Amino acid sequence: MFLLTRLRNRRKQRRKSKEIIALANILLMEGDLYLDTTLKCSRVAQGIGSNRTYLWAALHTLGHGFQGYLARFRIIYFVKHARELAFLPKDEIAERCGFTHEKYLNKYLKEMFGMTLSEYLKIIRREKLPT
Repeated sequence: MFLLTRLRNRRKQRRKSKEIIALANILLMEGDLYLDTTLKCSRVAQGIGSNRTYLWAALHTLGHGFQGYLARFRIIYFVKHARELAFLPKDEIAERCGFTHEKYLNKYLKEMFGMTLSEYLKIIRREKLPT
């Protein structure tokens, strides 16, 4: 009986985590909130009517911390706007994408695509793809 109750509670918790993440995704996408370099977990949690503990726990069910979660939005923004940003200084590119420093943009690009910012920009500049 005890194990059945625990299993039901875990299922409810997973369902609740999915709801919290879905609401956070919507909040971040509306108005490009993820581009704010000073964005804190508590501000997002407050925006979705939750608290940072629940948001943090929900993100960890996906294997992310808050910064890693935000970085995915920021990297998507970078990829989407790479051609427009390609000729700006690297630190300015990072800032426009919501990163506080170029090294964080590098870290997440390397993690997600296996290349640094310089390597990515070199490809974009060389290809001169139509906008």
